[in-house]
Amino acid sequence: TDEGLVKYNPQKNKDLESVYSTLIRKLTIGEDSLLYAGNIDISRPIIDFSYNTLQFSFSAPTYDQPERTEYQTRLDGLNREWSSWAMEPMKTYSNLPEGKYTFRVRSRDINGTLGEEARFPFTIPSPWYRQWWAYLLFALLGLGLIYTFVLWRTVRLRKQQEKLEVLVEERTRELSTVNQVSRALSEHLEFKDLIQMVGNQLRDLFDANIVYVALLDKESQMINFPYQHGDVIPPLPMGQGLTSKIIE
Repeated sequence: TDEGLVKYNPQKNKDLESVYSTLIRKLTIGEDSLLYAGNIDISRPIIDFSYNTLQFSFSAPTYDQPERTEYQTRLDGLNREWSSWAMEPMKTYSNLPEGKYTFRVRSRDINGTLGEEARFPFTIPSPWYRQWWAYLLFALLGLGLIYTFVLWRTVRLRKQQEKLEVLVEERTRELSTVNQVSRALSEHLEFKDLIQMVGNQLRDLFDANIVYVALLDKESQMINFPYQHGDVIPPLPMGQGLTSKIIE
């Protein structure tokens, strides 16, 4: 010092009753972000959930073999009991859940004297996806998905029902035509009247602008068209024209 040299002899003048303080030297969050270096007074800092891995470093100002000083730690909010005594001057907590915590550390020197406890309160808030508004958003999204699915399913079923109704209507019209032809046969209608009725039924059934009823004369191999609607076509030899291909 400015007043001269000071010589310390650990074997003399030991005051075993003196009280010393345990000091929290620094707090590192995440991988290497320094939050606290022991030189400022901060009251319950808020630590982001993404930095929920913490490492505390501490020490005790003892001069009698300080390397053999032991420490006990406890994290209120996570632990109910103190840790075992150990000479490791640091403590790491990984993946802490959200909540309010108080880190506590106390020391014991080689003579068994306890140092005053040090405390460091802090808070880790919930991540955004566990906030009340996030739960509300998830619920709304879920309801939206359910509504979209129900709407899509309803539209699909409605289209299927419409197709089925059209199919049933077509089959009903076909059956009606067959029934009318059968009735006409049973009533012994004239052949000309029967052809006229079949042509009219086909025109109504298919809502067609052009309708032919073709008959093949096997002896002459000629195709005649006793019923024509929307167009006029003369008799054709077998194998000529589109209608012959259809008959084949």
